[in-house]
Amino acid sequence: MQVENRAIQFFSEMVGPNLSGLTEPYFWTHLVLQSSTYEPAVRHSLIAISSLYEDISKARTNVTSSKVKPLHLNSLALTHYNEAIKELINITDQGLVLLICVLFICIELLQLDRDAALRHYRHGNAILDLFDPEDTSWVCEWLRPQFHRLQTLHHFFGDRSESSVQHDMLRQTPVFFSTLKEAEETIDNIFNHSFQLVRRGASYRVGGQQHEQPGSDLLEEQRRLRHLLNVWYTVFNNLEAKSNCQPAFISAIQRAYLLSKYRLCNIWTAMVFSSSEMDYDNYKDDYRRMVEDLGQAADERTRSRSRNNFEFEMGFLVPIFFMTIKCRYLELRVRALHYLKVLAAPREALWEKDGMYALARRIIEIEHELLLDTDGKPSATLSSTCRELPPDEKRVVHVVTGLTGEHSNDFYGHQVQGHNVVFVFKSPDDGVLFRPDVLGEEPVPLPAWSPEATKREVLARGARI
Repeated sequence: MQVENRAIQFFSEMVGPNLSGLTEPYFWTHLVLQSSTYEPAVRHSLIAISSLYEDISKARTNVTSSKVKPLHLNSLALTHYNEAIKELINITDQGLVLLICVLFICIELLQLDRDAALRHYRHGNAILDLFDPEDTSWVCEWLRPQFHRLQTLHHFFGDRSESSVQHDMLRQTPVFFSTLKEAEETIDNIFNHSFQLVRRGASYRVGGQQHEQPGSDLLEEQRRLRHLLNVWYTVFNNLEAKSNCQPAFISAIQRAYLLSKYRLCNIWTAMVFSSSEMDYDNYKDDYRRMVEDLGQAADERTRSRSRNNFEFEMGFLVPIFFMTIKCRYLELRVRALHYLKVLAAPREALWEKDGMYALARRIIEIEHELLLDTDGKPSATLSSTCRELPPDEKRVVHVVTGLTGEHSNDFYGHQVQGHNVVFVFKSPDDGVLFRPDVLGEEPVPLPAWSPEATKREVLARGARI
């Protein structure tokens, strides 16, 4: 009992406040903890999460331990996870089942078990569909947004055959936001649909329809999303202006995160049917503003000396990674690479910083034909040619991780293996060229406020957007 009580205390003090990452932590710090006092399945799940989270923390601070213990070697977590599953069978309250489903997803994410996490997600969504969308209970206030955000995980790592299913219909952006939570939920909704449009438009960018006109339904979806993005940005600015006059202001980290998702969606929806990597150069102003926002967030993060090792949901990793590989303005992308190191958690759901940092760094080196130093910076005596925008034939359009070593997943969730990578370029005759490469296995050097990084388990997530 003493071990279990310690795990609950560790969850209360360290795990719960950090799991939510950049979103409101109330679900973890209050709802989960309160439910654990009367529901054994929640208590068992909480203990398992606490123990696995502590394993991750130890692995990143102990240079002799590069890997998190698998569940079957963590007897405390395994025992309580099994007990939670047994208790779940007798629960009839579907809201409580949904809450436990989120906890099970968290347990599987902590172990990097993609398939199990997505199974729990699909099961939870099936239950959520039974609830009235107009329901104002705690389930719809806290669990529905949670599952809507988890759609991002499903879109990136789930089967493509299932990714067309939308459990969160595209909604109108309200004329004003009364809380930051409303702004978050609205941009999450737009983000999910923007990514879906990116998927649907793939054949027009890199497939056999590159010289064809997109269908009217796709063009209408693009138009609608861009309109909603414009409205969101205006309404968010109004909320920010109002919050500056109130005690509950929007922090620099919150602001940078929401605006990074907004700018990512803005570029996605604009580029969804473009087959030219050169067109990404048209968004220098977006890149510049994003870097400025990230700089303010990095200053705030450094002052807070945060030590988060794992976040349940996507945080800064995906938006900053995307900007780093698609922005070809050397000064801006090098700064973005630095902020990826400073702002992103070592683990965000199934995304891992070390591999994504190494991949983004290597793409910069290849496209600009230079080497970055240990701090991720180019030489001060860099030639003017290296600082220029790389020509089309030198731009990486796709990345595939290698075919040897342990199993991993690429950026879109396809199972691949190893630390080897193949960079794909366009050839002058509209064909493709392949360049094999190897990513270094050194861990990402983290800022002084973070635990020391260790050797990577799962390397790069390639990207094609």
